[in-house]
Amino acid sequence: MSLGRILVHVNDSEIANRRLKLAILLAKTHRAELVGFVNRPELSIPAAIDGYLPASSLKTAFEHAEKLVESTKDNFRKATAGLRLKSQVLVAHEPIEKALVHNSRLADLTIMGDIVAAREEQFSDTTSPIDFLLHSPRPVIFVPPSYDRETLGDHLLFAWDGGNRSTRALAESMPLLKKAKSCQILTINQPKELSSMELTIEDYLAAHKIQADYTQIKVRGNIGKALIEEANNMKADLIIQGGYAHHRLTEAVFGGTTKFMMEKMQIPTFMVH
Repeated sequence: MSLGRILVHVNDSEIANRRLKLAILLAKTHRAELVGFVNRPELSIPAAIDGYLPASSLKTAFEHAEKLVESTKDNFRKATAGLRLKSQVLVAHEPIEKALVHNSRLADLTIMGDIVAAREEQFSDTTSPIDFLLHSPRPVIFVPPSYDRETLGDHLLFAWDGGNRSTRALAESMPLLKKAKSCQILTINQPKELSSMELTIEDYLAAHKIQADYTQIKVRGNIGKALIEEANNMKADLIIQGGYAHHRLTEAVFGGTTKFMMEKMQIPTFMVH
């Protein structure tokens, strides 16, 4: 298994430019094709006067939006020029939230902003990162806007609980695990699934020739907070975890590790539903 194509959401914001740099870094490491996806900005149309909106105002708003799209495409091409990296940049012809979900099905990994980034980048639907996680069958790396380091995937923290979502994350992240310089497997509160398994994740990773360290901790409070603290302590540049192990409605009402991570993450986080 390898990463053959990486999809990244780009626009004219500084947040997206930093995200693009990380995507390029990952694409170079894995020799993957990089596809940039540009969203058309919402038209900024002045208020009508006496119910009348001059055609010139519409034309100006449309031209401004097109200039932003072309500028973003040019920035992508300049950033990827001369890197011996297969790349292309496409423009979404539907809301970016839907375009990313639909096109992620033909990519091995998508890189986009978290909920905070969605707010700052003025998504029409700021819950779109969660919706992406729920509706895309492929993995995603969410990058928080506060992340300013220039590495991604060198030092991994994998949150392992033995459940179906965690197992799916393990399978989908194998290309990243194999390329990482260090990997820490973290188990929190020893889930029931692990106590009934004869095989261990240590055996599994060893079979794939992956070296890792293993840590178990007990947490009474917020598991998401403990996960972030452990990642900061080991200076991880990527957290890997499953997404929405509980029923979606239950998490929406009562919260959960996934929702907490989506709102409070400080380090890029790999998730798959």
